[in-house]
Amino acid sequence: MTQNVIVQAAYQYRIANDKTGEIENEGVTVRYISTENMAPYEDSAKSVKGYKPAKASLPYEDYAKFHTVPALYEATFGVNVATDGKTTLALKDCKFLSGIVVSKSTGNRINLTGKET
Repeated sequence: MTQNVIVQAAYQYRIANDKTGEIENEGVTVRYISTENMAPYEDSAKSVKGYKPAKASLPYEDYAKFHTVPALYEATFGVNVATDGKTTLALKDCKFLSGIVVSKSTGNRINLTGKET
């Protein structure tokens, strides 16, 4: 499954054993929101306003794929099945689509109903 997302941050991590220096874990943490635009959003049934960032880990080498952040990316998801049988979507890959810019508006404002004022 693919979906366009806005990647807000991508950072590498590498955890080494304090005693041996051996790398125990490494990867790229990706923070993203599941939307293509930053239009105001509200889900009154769940009492949510805005976009809750998701967090995923990718292989350490994938850091190079994130040459522009924040930006719009095509995200590829796979299905993970846990030992208890629960399935979840997991980020598998990201492909850069375009940069984005969010800046202070000097023109019309959007009111709470989504209409320009």
